Amino acid sequence: MSLDRLPRPGELIRVLRTRDGREVVGRLLASPKNGEAITQDGSEQTYARLEAEDGQRTWVLYSTDPATVTYALADAPPEAPPDPELPIAEEEPPKPEDGAQYDEIVKKRLQEARARMTPRAPDPDPILEDEEEAPEKYVLTHPLTIELVEQCYREIPCKRYEPEEEAPPPKAEPEETKANELRPQTLDEYDVGQGSLVRIMRMEVAGALFESTALPHVLLSGPPGLGKTTLAYVVANELGTTMHQTSGPALEDASSLVGLLADIREGDILFIDEIHRLPNTISEYLYQAMEDFRIDFIEGEKGEAKTVVRELPHFTVVGATTNSGDMPRPLRDRFGIQLHLVFYNEEQLAAIAGRTAGILGTSISPVTAQELARRSRGTARIVNRLVERARTCAIVLGGQEITDEVLHLTLDMMEIDEAGLTALDRRFLRTIEDQYGGGPVGLQAIAATIGEDKSIVAEVIEPYLLLRGYVNRTPRGREITERGRAHMAGRDS
Repeated sequence: MSLDRLPRPGELIRVLRTRDGREVVGRLLASPKNGEAITQDGSEQTYARLEAEDGQRTWVLYSTDPATVTYALADAPPEAPPDPELPIAEEEPPKPEDGAQYDEIVKKRLQEARARMTPRAPDPDPILEDEEEAPEKYVLTHPLTIELVEQCYREIPCKRYEPEEEAPPPKAEPEETKANELRPQTLDEYDVGQGSLVRIMRMEVAGALFESTALPHVLLSGPPGLGKTTLAYVVANELGTTMHQTSGPALEDASSLVGLLADIREGDILFIDEIHRLPNTISEYLYQAMEDFRIDFIEGEKGEAKTVVRELPHFTVVGATTNSGDMPRPLRDRFGIQLHLVFYNEEQLAAIAGRTAGILGTSISPVTAQELARRSRGTARIVNRLVERARTCAIVLGGQEITDEVLHLTLDMMEIDEAGLTALDRRFLRTIEDQYGGGPVGLQAIAATIGEDKSIVAEVIEPYLLLRGYVNRTPRGREITERGRAHMAGRDS
């Protein structure tokens, strides 16, 4: 029997699109905030998040208009589709006149592509297969056999098996916020800053879904903490595929890469963090896997060695790097989509702070969020970390809201000044000014003086100081600027 209402989260329903007859069975997902269905508004329709019977998630139309979609309980037999009416010519999408209208068209097409996604078949469960093939247990029933076994137990000194008492259920641990809870799940949620990058990825994802092909290989570069890993998760979620995550230093030999590629399925994403630190030998294997979707490796000892060719499904490599210049050019050129993430401005960081506070169950005023954004070094990861620490401080002080007083107390304890500089940043500037007369001085000398690794200085400390204009990078070394001296002296530049 068809439902004359919108389905509720948790109900096993059968969704039938009236226009093309596409059918999917599953349960609507509930929002953790209010328990209602997770919905997303498109340009003309509203969509709800649904988990199909095979565990895959997709978007379905969410409407009471029978001309668009009908719902029925899954345990009831499906009704015959209505008689087709005369075809109505669809209106052509309007031609984009500006960037905003263009974005709306791409969003609409992406929603249509999601609705057409075919559910993936679940992976075979090796545990179930083993259980099916396992032989039945032999049970001793003959009295003489049982007596002989008991005699063996008495004569051979061994410990009898005694069933252990059932362990008590573990105590409920306090709920801790995980990084994945703060990550955006869709490109619309991720669209806070990085505007052109999001437009490109939305277009590419929609194209991959419409053509039922793997996404081209993607290279994401930029300073740490700007959302490279998060974007990889978002793209995998939008495509409805699985993301396999590793890092450049973790792939030490060819066997580790081959083992990772063995689990890849059609359309999956292989995310390699710090891909610029990939060993050269592994890069050679990856070239062929990315371009020809196969990998050749040697198997066996000398004299008996043979070349084994493993065909691979079409998949997508998403690489993240803080220094794309250190990558071999052949590897870099194999990425069809190369994107660079930039620092966020204060308005965008304030929006991220408000969203994070809401997920953590606290509140923050726009003025306080703006102050927190000003001290976050243009980095989304630092915003989330400061919101978490300020929330902890507020709870300890007996409150729930992140006020100006709570925020300043938190920042003072973490030694973060009004420009977002940490104690390590100030030590970097003080070293150049006091010990090297303002520079120029080499990066290796600075790293040795402050007791930090050269890569930490180059990739973590220096980029923000260059962005703020506190230091200059010259062929002879680093120099502190007048603005840097003014900040260290406590004066406004």
